[in-house]
Amino acid sequence: MSPRKSDARQKLIDTTALLLQKQGYAATGLDQILQTSSAPKGSLYHYFPEGKEQLAADALQQVGAQYSQLFQHALSEHGLMYGFKFILGYFENMLVTSNYTQGCPIASVATTLQPEQTALQEACNQVFDSWLQGISQALKAHNFPEHLAPLILSSLEGALMLCRVQKSTFPLRTTGEALFQMLEAQHAQNR
Repeated sequence: MSPRKSDARQKLIDTTALLLQKQGYAATGLDQILQTSSAPKGSLYHYFPEGKEQLAADALQQVGAQYSQLFQHALSEHGLMYGFKFILGYFENMLVTSNYTQGCPIASVATTLQPEQTALQEACNQVFDSWLQGISQALKAHNFPEHLAPLILSSLEGALMLCRVQKSTFPLRTTGEALFQMLEAQHAQNR
């Protein structure tokens, strides 16, 4: 039985998202995406007539939305401090189980963008903006200053990159501890 067309589109997006997370945009080829996804070759240009950049942008949007939901769920379910601890634990598990091949799916593309890749740049920008808004809203809901959101996100992004390079979760753990200390000090100041 052949896959439905929507199944082929989703397979292409899911496979692309994973490959981008592991190896970035330049190292991810269309042949590799097709082979790994087992999607029919004709479906690639049917669903993504603009090619690899359109497919990658759609994959980034999807994975960005999935992470937004994860963050939102963790923060609403566990509160600010435990929610962040849950998120850090999620990332630590992802790094270890992937043998440090998976980090932030957006940063792996954003760090290698070329000026002419406007669709990818816009997708990365939209995802990061969405994440910043989510963190800002969580901070505001717990009476913390919203301006801390960029510090938190950039700290986590940098820690994930260092973890992959060093093949260790130490940067993530120490960054998390520093962020918790900052938030606890801010909380004590707000009392």
